[in-house]
Formats: sequence, structure tokens, C-alpha cells
Amino acid sequence: MKNKFFLDQYNESSIFDSLQKTIAKNQKISLKGLIGSSLSFYFSKLIENFSFQNFIVFKTKEESLYFLNDIESLLPKDKIFFFPESKKDFYSANKTNSYDLLQRTELLDFLNSKNKQSYIVVTYVKAICENLIDKKEFIKRSIELNINQSISFEGLNEELFDLDFRREDFVMEPGEFAVRGGIIDIFPFSSQVPYRIEFFGDEISRIRSFDIESQRSDKSYESIKIVSNILINLDKENISNIFQIIEKNCLIFLEDIEIVSDELSNFLDSQKVYFSKAQKKENYVKPEIQFIHVN
Repeated sequence: MKNKFFLDQYNESSIFDSLQKTIAKNQKISLKGLIGSSLSFYFSKLIENFSFQNFIVFKTKEESLYFLNDIESLLPKDKIFFFPESKKDFYSANKTNSYDLLQRTELLDFLNSKNKQSYIVVTYVKAICENLIDKKEFIKRSIELNINQSISFEGLNEELFDLDFRREDFVMEPGEFAVRGGIIDIFPFSSQVPYRIEFFGDEISRIRSFDIESQRSDKSYESIKIVSNILINLDKENISNIFQIIEKNCLIFLEDIEIVSDELSNFLDSQKVYFSKAQKKENYVKPEIQFIHVN
């Protein structure tokens, strides 16, 4: 109730009315004097009043998470995406954070889908530095599965290997699958839960999500999408960046455009230094390909 009261005050303010009119004219605008959670209130009302998409870039991860916490209390969670960096160190043996990669994949899947709605993407400079695969490559790394679909058990098994899924005794994290009897368990990078695919001969008879700890099946699905690892590989093909993928009519908010631009350039320069010091350079994607360029 308190949030509704404050939101109504914003909606009735002359400042917010002026902001809406400026945005409707597709004009650039600079916001100053925002304190506390005021930015969250402004954006929640903008999403309510406009049907376009919103992309907000903060300087640091901490600032973006602070805003994310605020906006999640004002909007339905299915309208909010967090876009983190996939890993801290690109030129070391450190493992990619599976959950961060999952969040990046969820957004990419949504942006490549046909059904669009108003939404908000919350991110930060280091996260947008990293280039992405484009829509064509994303489709190559995806499989659509449906109830009663004719597909051989062995064929799906081989497709998962081709998409670089790892076969394990039990799935525990995105990128793994397991086989037993006429069942294939898959944990895609596009879902926060793994799926259990049951076969009857060469036909999918049931699709359900399941709990990793108990292994008990849960919700049933008519169809699902299996997406593999979306990280750029050494093939260097079909590469894009987040600004080329978001909608053309997207409202982009940069906390400080000059600082963001400088940070992007500095990040690329720093990664070139790390790459020059890396062992087995042939195993890594070059910084000029891996990261965004600022013109």
C-alpha cells in the first residue's frame, strides 16, 4: 500500500509529466538530483505508462543490485531481467559462473523471441563489455522439444553432445545431462530448473521439471527450449553486442555516459594486457573479438 501511495504521487507530478512527454518525442534527457529510491519509482511508472523496453546501465555491479532490489518491490518479476558478467577473469583457468551465464542466456532468449512485452534490463558496465552471439548463432545452439514430438532417444543424446553438454550420472548445474533407461535429464542454460524428458519409443511422452536435491519430478510442460552455452567460441562467427540485440525503441539509461564510455575503453585495454600475459593463448578468444569496441 505504501508503494502504491508513492507511485501515485509520482504519476501526478509535473516533473514526471514532463519526463513522459520528452521520452514520447524520442529526445535525449538528463536527469539530475535523483536520490534514494526515486529512480526506481520513476522507471516503474514509465513501464506502467509506456509499452517500450528499458535498459539501465550502472557503473558498478553493486549499484545495479541496489536498484534491482528496489525495482523488484515495485514491478512483477517477469518484467525484470538482470544482466551480469559471465565471469570475472576471461584469461585464466577460473570457471564461468553458471548462474550468471544462465541469467545472460535468459535475457538473450527473451530478446530473440517473437513475443515481446514491456520489460526492464538492469546491468552494469563490465557486463555489457562482453560481446554475445547473434540471433542466428543462438538458434543454432537451441533445441525445441514438445510432447508427442518424434525424435530418437539416441538422436537427442547426440545432439546434446554436439551442443557441448556434458554427460554426468546426475545433473547438478547448467550444461549437464544424464541418461537412464528411457529418460534424459537436461539442465539447459536457459532455465533455472532442469528438465526430465521421458520417451516412449522414438516419441517424447512427458516433459517435467525436477528438483536437483530430491530428484523428484515437479511441473509438467507441453514444450521447452534447450539452450546450450552462449559464450563466444574460437570460431569467431556471428558475434554481436547487447546494444545490437535490444529493441530499436528501447529506452536506454546510462548512469553517466562519459564515465560509461571511458570504462568500456579502459576495460578493453586492461583485457589486452591480461591476454598478453595469458598462458596458452590459443585457448582464448582475443580481446578485440571478445569485447565491445567504443567508437
